[in-house]
This record gives sequence, C-alpha cells and structure tokens, in this order.
Amino acid sequence: MKDHIVERGDTLSGVASKYDVSLPDLIISNPQVRDPAHLSIGQVLHIPDGPHPDSLSAVKAPETICQKCEWIRMKFDGKNLWIIRIENDTVLKHASATSGLPPNARHTRELILEGRMDLSLSTDYRQPKYQSVADAGPIPEGTYTLSLSEEMQFEKSGGGWGVGGWRLKESFWGKVDNIFGGRSGFFLHQDGGQPGTAGCIGVKGAAHILKIRSILQGAHKEGQAEVEVEVKYAK
Repeated sequence: MKDHIVERGDTLSGVASKYDVSLPDLIISNPQVRDPAHLSIGQVLHIPDGPHPDSLSAVKAPETICQKCEWIRMKFDGKNLWIIRIENDTVLKHASATSGLPPNARHTRELILEGRMDLSLSTDYRQPKYQSVADAGPIPEGTYTLSLSEEMQFEKSGGGWGVGGWRLKESFWGKVDNIFGGRSGFFLHQDGGQPGTAGCIGVKGAAHILKIRSILQGAHKEGQAEVEVEVKYAK
C-alpha cells in the first residue's frame, strides 16, 4: 500500500482515477476521511494495492445481472442518506439529505397561488407528520427500489434537480396511494434549487450525488440489478 499527500484541487474520485483504483476501495481504505467531499491539503490517503476485502470490488462479478444479487442498500431518515454494504453493515457513503418543503418555500407560495387551500406558507413540511401532503410534504415512509444500470444516467436534471437524479419505484400499495394522493412519483436527486424538495429525497451537494452514482455503477458491475431504499424517519 502506498500513500498520497492531498494537494490543492484533489478529490477522492480524482485520486482513485490517478492510481487506477475504485472509489469504494479508496473510501474504505481511508476511514479517517469523515467527509469524502472535503479533503484537507497535506492529508495522507492510503492507496490500496488491490480490491479491499470489505469492498464491492472484492466480490467476483457474476456473468449476468440477477435480481437477487444484493451488495448494498440505502437508508434515509429525513436528514441523512446512507449507502450500506449488506454483508457487514459497513457504511460506504453518508450524505446530508432532506425531504419536504421548509417554511416560506417558493414552491409552497406557488401552490397557494394556484389555489391549494390546504397549505400554509409558515408550515415546515419537512416534518414526518406531513407525509400525506402532496407536492409539499416529505417522501412517505416505506421501502422503495432504485434500478441500476451501467451508466446510471440521470432521469431528471437541472433547476431544483441539481446535477440530476433517478426515479424510485414504489410498492403496489405505494402506487395506489399515489393515484389517490395526486402524486406522480418520487425521486432521489440532488437538492439543487430552492431549499427543500417535495416528495423526494434531496441530497445536499452535487459532489455527493456524483459519488453515489459511482457507487451505484460499481454495484451494477458486481451484479446487482436494483437497490432497496428504506425510508424511516428518526423518532
């Protein structure tokens, strides 16, 4: 194992590319890096000689994608999003995230002007008790899935979607609830516009969503077809 001294402009993804190692391998080999999005000049990074035994790269990829091959899962509690390695509950990625519109949100004002009599501009719709409020409340608790692909191309991008995001698949009853609740679906994306993101999981910062994309691509390469996304709010 060799070391790399962080210089101005260095990023984890750039260092991984420079030494031809996977980003998950580099992250796991450097547990002292608490926030992968912010490196300090002079900080020492350990460059692995090969796949880390706890990383996705250490698992031999199957020849074909299979629905039941699972290496990672995701969890959102209203303020944080984690990507977790299933085998040993290792946290591969953590990012601050949000769901629902805060008080005085521009979109809440727009909805009220359009005639929504059930909304109040002073209400904080990020609270879990507002899960049933369409277009303003947070993503409802439950289990969703995110389909994986080689490129993980963003299905939405720009404006409030930031660099982009992907649609989450609901359960059967979740789809029924959408029909009667007036929703069109839920997404995992960068919260790139006004504060808050109604009915979706908004990750804070483009660098975080790009790193999540890299990890999802790695999971697909290892044979995982979709990722389970658990939404359960902290009490």
